[in-house]
Amino acid sequence: MAKIITYQIPFWNYTPENCGQYLNYEMLKNENGSLASYVNNERCIEWRDNYVFAEILELTTWSRGRSSATFTLSDDQGHKYDCFMHSAFEIFIDKRFNAGLITARWTFEKCGQNYGIKLAK
Repeated sequence: MAKIITYQIPFWNYTPENCGQYLNYEMLKNENGSLASYVNNERCIEWRDNYVFAEILELTTWSRGRSSATFTLSDDQGHKYDCFMHSAFEIFIDKRFNAGLITARWTFEKCGQNYGIKLAK
């Protein structure tokens, strides 16, 4: 059984009602349901309890922020999840890639002020 960390995880929930004019809703609504890797506007966030999920994710890109480097993984519905490089190292060691796809059980983690996914143990 995977150990679940008890903090809550932020997911994007863009609507004109909860985000108002603060954000360009039409540009950002395709992010709905994706993991919010950093929270700077609580109005557009839906907080969920941490959980374990089984999913096939595709490695789509990588990025570098001020305090972290991540790989971006996407599911078949277009939801995006960041994976910190230190957590992605386990994926490489386990040789879980199959044509760019990773089949695994995942859970969420917080590193500093950022959120990402990692392999569930």
